[in-house]
Amino acid sequence: MTGGAVATGSFKWSSSDTTTVVVDATGLITGRNVGSATIRALNSDGYGEAKVTVIEGGSTLRETWQTGCGISQTDNALYCWGRNIEGQVGIGNEVNPQPVPVKVSGNLTFTTVSPASDFTCGMTTTGPYCWGETAAYVVNDGVEPADPRSPVKVVGGEKFSRIESNGPFTGSDLGSYCLDVSCEGDTWVLTPNGEAYTWHATTRSRPKVVIPFNPVPVAGTPRFESISAGGGVACGITPDKKAVCWGGSFYLAAGRPGTAHDIAPGTLFQSISASLDHSCAIDISGDAYCWGGNPNGQLAGPTDESCRTRFLNTPCRASPVKVAGDYKYLAISAGTSSGAHTDSQPNSHTCGITVELDIVCWGYNAYGQLGNGTTTDSSVPIKVTTSLKFRSVAAAWNATCAVAVDGAGYCWGGNFNGQLGNGTLANSSVPVRTSGITFK
Repeated sequence: MTGGAVATGSFKWSSSDTTTVVVDATGLITGRNVGSATIRALNSDGYGEAKVTVIEGGSTLRETWQTGCGISQTDNALYCWGRNIEGQVGIGNEVNPQPVPVKVSGNLTFTTVSPASDFTCGMTTTGPYCWGETAAYVVNDGVEPADPRSPVKVVGGEKFSRIESNGPFTGSDLGSYCLDVSCEGDTWVLTPNGEAYTWHATTRSRPKVVIPFNPVPVAGTPRFESISAGGGVACGITPDKKAVCWGGSFYLAAGRPGTAHDIAPGTLFQSISASLDHSCAIDISGDAYCWGGNPNGQLAGPTDESCRTRFLNTPCRASPVKVAGDYKYLAISAGTSSGAHTDSQPNSHTCGITVELDIVCWGYNAYGQLGNGTTTDSSVPIKVTTSLKFRSVAAAWNATCAVAVDGAGYCWGGNFNGQLGNGTLANSSVPVRTSGITFK
């Protein structure tokens, strides 16, 4: 064994590779880098061992609504595909659709990416860049860049290290739906020490109402290890493993509307995924929990509450419910919904990576986004039809994308804007290879 031995009570804990995984005196395991290590617990009666695998949290390949983006394994360049009607693919035009991955303009190298509905933002080693319809107006103190369809550096963004763009709605759209609190913030960023900041995009109306870029701390929030955002809802994992959410009352996806609050006091979490109509998280034991709207089974658990009448009494749950089944999870992604456009019920799905590196999905499946060869909804996790093993997954509105262990990208579901990235506009209810790129 190499290093990393600590004792608690009658147990001594150790990791075979502390550059990949560390274990503290209580037995709490924390991943540092992608890879595997063996954790050993030793006492006077003997020892036990377990192999631990650390995978990407999904930040290097992301899909939302109808646009996908991923970071190349070879040179850290960013490639995007799919819906490009507002220039969110980042190649200097609004040619739509874009059914194959294309390199984002500017010869930049990226560390994370977060596409929204009509804009995309990504983090580079020198700070965040954004491009597309609304984002372009907020990166430079409200002055529209010469080419908003290509990456524009966020003024003053050098202090940030991670970026999360909001889900499929921006500006005044969110203001009209977040009934109890103000939740128009469209992009969140973290500083290296975990402080959360936000700024606003413009409205979608024409002429646009320009809101200058002015990153402000998110009031009432602690520091975060990670953050996730979607549709007026944001959630984060704190250093002491609490799941904290804040934002609007959309289908109870924030648990309850208002300022930052602990979503499940007493439970320790390792990761979280926030979306427009529901959110999900994984606790430190690998169990998955979801909360929010549930008309299509996207929570994979019982629902004992109801959303406000405005949303047709959608079955909802404000507190986390354990996802059905016996799976243990390494990653989870809550897909977004198109339902809010018409005040209708949410129609979204959820996908997770199990400890066996399989992908299982549940919820809405009209376009085949569950990946099991059907278009039938499921209220329980079902395995994606493939023998491949995966290390990241991103559930969107009507599609899902994932990265296999060898870096190959695969997508499935709706494809009318080329969001599967395979050069066609045909839907697929099973995984298809995303053209050309090997992803981190």
